[in-house]
Amino acid sequence: MPGPFKIKIVESYLVVGLHHVAAINKAGGLKVWDASRQETVTSKLYIALATADGPGMVYLNGLVEHSGKYGCRLWCGLPGRHKPGAPMYYPVLSKPDGYSVAGCDHDDIPPHIVCQIDQSHYECSLKLAVNARTQLAYLKNISGNPEHVSWQYHASDLESC
Repeated sequence: MPGPFKIKIVESYLVVGLHHVAAINKAGGLKVWDASRQETVTSKLYIALATADGPGMVYLNGLVEHSGKYGCRLWCGLPGRHKPGAPMYYPVLSKPDGYSVAGCDHDDIPPHIVCQIDQSHYECSLKLAVNARTQLAYLKNISGNPEHVSWQYHASDLESC
C-alpha cells in the first residue's frame, strides 16, 4: 500500500475491492466470452484466498508482524531474539556467545525441528484477547495466565514437536 505511513484501518482499503465483487455478483455475475463454446457465460465471483507479503499479512490475519517475538504467525512457539534495548526480534536459532537478554535467553533450537501448531494455546490466547477490552487489559491477562506464559519453546519440548 503506497504512502509514507502504515494503514490504520485495513477495512477502509479492502472495502473498495469487496464492494466491486459484491456489486458484480448482485448484478447477476461477470459476463465472460467463452471462445471454445462461442457463447457468453456468467460467472459469480468468490474470494477463495486472501494473501499478502510477510509485513502485509498482519493486516489480514491480525497476528503479530514478522518482527514480533513469535513472528512465524503459525502458533509454532518458536521465539525470536532481539538486541539489548531493541524492539525488533529476529528468528535466530543459535544463541550467540555471551548473549543474555531477558525473555530471549532460551537455548539453541535445532533447525530440523518444526513444531506443530499448538491448538490449545491458540484457543487460550483467543479467549484472553476476546475477554480484554483494551491492550492494557490483554497484557495484564497474559501476564497472569500460566498457560499462556509457559507456551514457548524449551529444549525439553523436542519430543512433542
